[in-house]
Amino acid sequence: MLRQRIMTALGLGPLFFAAIILLPVWAVEALCLCLSLLFLYEYWGIVHSGTGRGGSLISVKLMAYLMFGAAPPILHWMLDGNLPYSGWLFIYLVFSLLMVMVTYDSLNAPFNSLSIYLFGFLYMSMFLFPAFGILDLAQGRVLITYLLVVVFSGDIFAYSVGKAFGRHRLCPEISPKKTVEGALGGLSASLIFGGLYAHLFIKGFGAPMGILLAGGLGAFAQLGDLMESILKRTYGVKDSGWFLPGHGGFLDRFDGVIFALPVFYTVLQVLQNG
Repeated sequence: MLRQRIMTALGLGPLFFAAIILLPVWAVEALCLCLSLLFLYEYWGIVHSGTGRGGSLISVKLMAYLMFGAAPPILHWMLDGNLPYSGWLFIYLVFSLLMVMVTYDSLNAPFNSLSIYLFGFLYMSMFLFPAFGILDLAQGRVLITYLLVVVFSGDIFAYSVGKAFGRHRLCPEISPKKTVEGALGGLSASLIFGGLYAHLFIKGFGAPMGILLAGGLGAFAQLGDLMESILKRTYGVKDSGWFLPGHGGFLDRFDGVIFALPVFYTVLQVLQNG
């Protein structure tokens, strides 16, 4: 398991970072869209696991769900990002309602279904639209990479420190394997690597700002990790997918990024306008 985890990280990690740094901005945005749709696909697999529903109906629902998920970001490109995020939220609410009206096979609890669809859309959009916004900034690629360094270094050290030294359970009812020691180790790594990266690569930031931001982003990333743990525990699922051997699915790997991205984008907007 650990060997698979390391091999996958060493094989795909450099390629992913190289793509963000070297590809044209439109291609990086397309990569973000593909990732978001993979999140939505894996989320669908979690919430429909063990339901006994099968066959063509699930396939039709899934195709409609992914198409609705892709529509707003494509419109975002066409409109050059001029529609505010609140507009996209309303569109996703309408799409969620359409999913219930057109494909729901039992109206005994329509709001349960509505909430499941809407949360999935909002979950993926928490990653997608802030990523678009950051990529439009002057140092967009560098800033996105900084966030990934903060979150991924925190993930790696939380896992390693928790496995080696973990004694006190963090949230045993939600995720029995997470420990206080692991959380502190992950947060420390986020502070160190975030501060170092900001000092070396982000103009106008410096180490103190990089460390301060890394602390907040690392904390929100751990909340995102716990959020996905709640989701998986609710539906009795171990991993969100199988795309990344040793890691599970893309949602497992990016759950912290999904929560940290909108916080980071909001902070950057405040700094830019201040």
